[in-house]
Amino acid sequence: MGNLHQENHSMTIESVVGISVYALDNPAWIEESIQSILNQTYQDFLLGIYIDGPVNADIQTVISHYQHHAKIVIFPNANALGLAQGINRLMSWGRELSAEYYFRMDADDVALPDRLKKQIAYFKSFFIACTNSSCRIEYFLSYEMLWPY
Repeated sequence: MGNLHQENHSMTIESVVGISVYALDNPAWIEESIQSILNQTYQDFLLGIYIDGPVNADIQTVISHYQHHAKIVIFPNANALGLAQGINRLMSWGRELSAEYYFRMDADDVALPDRLKKQIAYFKSFFIACTNSSCRIEYFLSYEMLWPY
């Protein structure tokens, strides 16, 4: 499969969604997960699908349906290297695109239609500065509590 039509995605994109797919994943769940992202009310994203090593024919069939989709780039890997490698590859791709947000999904996750829209609105209401060892969050809209304790 190769990095399919990645050359078409040199434009600025606000968000990247990453899904890693593995040999033991359920093809029906993969399909539902992908569709739940493609059906988002927020559409300024690209979906990267990282295939971690060899997968069965049913999974290949599901993934092949999306190989020419304008919002999807597929990253196959010949060897199973694990979740961390998949996340790192997809996040690196997001940085290459200068995406402001990165969302991660498991292949069996299903996102509600407003997931990305609501999370981005929430992120935009905060100043978040993170390093690999700490995070500082400042809430700019008001000081009202968002979660009941």
